[in-house]
Amino acid sequence: MVYNSVNAGYFDWLVESVTPYERNRGTKTYHRLMTSLFEANFRALINTDDARIDDAHSLRDSYARNFTNMTPADRNEFVNQGYSDSCSVLELMVALAIRMEEHIMSDNEYGNRTSQWFWEMVSSLGLSGMDDHHFDEAFVVNTLERFVDRTFMKNGCGSLFTVNDPRIDMRNLDIWYQMHAYINTLMNGGSN
Repeated sequence: MVYNSVNAGYFDWLVESVTPYERNRGTKTYHRLMTSLFEANFRALINTDDARIDDAHSLRDSYARNFTNMTPADRNEFVNQGYSDSCSVLELMVALAIRMEEHIMSDNEYGNRTSQWFWEMVSSLGLSGMDDHHFDEAFVVNTLERFVDRTFMKNGCGSLFTVNDPRIDMRNLDIWYQMHAYINTLMNGGSN
């Protein structure tokens, strides 16, 4: 995604939606990781993952409608960013965390856990240690390539969701079903 004032505001909006206030006050910051996730391009290698790209484009549209004064034509250009078949890894993860919370895991007792789901994905990717003081750009780039290329481990380690079920090969599932396999593990008391 090309950096300009609209995209910079959009990036900040994405980060704020998954970074709880407490994390911002802590000693660890993740700006470099978030920037890498925003710069990494996700493309669907499994056809049904196109729906995740559509979710990301819906985030762009929501931002453009609610936080900018774009004309409909400019909004359409912003949503598609010159191509309609991909999105950033950050957009994919934020959109998925929001859908996970709002459509599946919503529970008033626990409050909004969108950021929890996002950081669980960061952990499954193996990137939770990549705060700004311990950032290894080559490691992050290789990790994101492995995720996008679907060369992560069978149990999903190195992707957005890790499960401990030897019957499931997460590399063969689209992201939506990977998420459900992960949720089923959580609901059945399994550990990840």
